[in-house]
Amino acid sequence: MVVQGPEKKNLDMTKKETADGLNWSVDVSFDTIGQYTYFFVLYAGTSVKIYCDDDGYYGEGKVTDLTDLQAYDLIVYKAGFKTSEWMKNAVIYQIFPDRFYNADTSNDQAQKFARGTEYEFIKDWDTIPENPEQEELNPDSYPSNAFRGDGVWGNEIYGGDLKGITERIGYLKALGVNVIYLNPVFASISNHRYDASDYSKIDPILGDLGDFQELVKVAKENGMHIILDGVFNHVADDSIYFDRYYRYLGQDGTVGAYPYWAYVYDYMSDNNADKDTAIAAAKTYFKDNYNVTDFSYTEWFKVEQTYMDGDVKDSIGLRAGKPVYAYDCWWGYDNMPVIYSTNGSEYQTGNWGEKIIGDTANNKDASD
Repeated sequence: MVVQGPEKKNLDMTKKETADGLNWSVDVSFDTIGQYTYFFVLYAGTSVKIYCDDDGYYGEGKVTDLTDLQAYDLIVYKAGFKTSEWMKNAVIYQIFPDRFYNADTSNDQAQKFARGTEYEFIKDWDTIPENPEQEELNPDSYPSNAFRGDGVWGNEIYGGDLKGITERIGYLKALGVNVIYLNPVFASISNHRYDASDYSKIDPILGDLGDFQELVKVAKENGMHIILDGVFNHVADDSIYFDRYYRYLGQDGTVGAYPYWAYVYDYMSDNNADKDTAIAAAKTYFKDNYNVTDFSYTEWFKVEQTYMDGDVKDSIGLRAGKPVYAYDCWWGYDNMPVIYSTNGSEYQTGNWGEKIIGDTANNKDASD
């Protein structure tokens, strides 16, 4: 058995005959919590095969070659971890904030652009959101009351907000709900908000920090807990952390990973310089021109000294018209760069927890 992750292990397994046949097993313990993967190596003389996941969804498994490896997942958690009492037998109501209730129309268009395109604001609440795939594949059967827009996924805004949830707490309580699970509410570049642009801010279309604090306060008064959907293994390319479109240069004294590494690689190419020299030049450039003092985001991502496949060019920013440098992204979607994994696990949130809205809210006496 091969285990990969924060700890790497090659484990010999023990064979035991049972009434059902042969069982192979091994006992293993870990010192480090986190996300691991594992698979099995089968030996028969000089022949070597791999036994692993067959479909990515924890199926029965398959025997294959190393070139077709798809490992199983394994989560190692802290010994003695106990589920909170309030979570046991909880009645959980999940809310997609943009589509729950619009109580404050003044913030409906608080943000109008994302990734260089405009949001599409839907006035009729009963209009079905656009499905670009079905719109193209099945135009004849596409619902007549479905929105037909620019063909961009996730950019329709209906106007639901945090005040809308607060106003309907009584309704939720009457249903027996005692836990509200919110889809992401951080500032982002889509209606689903799984592509955060700034974890320290509430998306302005949903409201502000005061609205969030009020929601938590009212929920607590009614015996409810709030769970935030925290997506911390990837962010938006149009974010303060990555900043592919050069919108955040110097904000809070920071520079995004993309402008930084693009400058480094451009400098190496233009000046025939080594990497250390280019890094020193980049830090001087961003300090002198944008008052950057915090370069920590540059270590969050893997930006490569190669270009993206295809004729992809930077559309805006200091490198407009130049090829885009390649970077690791979630499931191949270049609008969601992946935060660099440390020792095989997701980036340790403890290293940047102060940048998350929950901590900010707690510091302002929202609720525990």
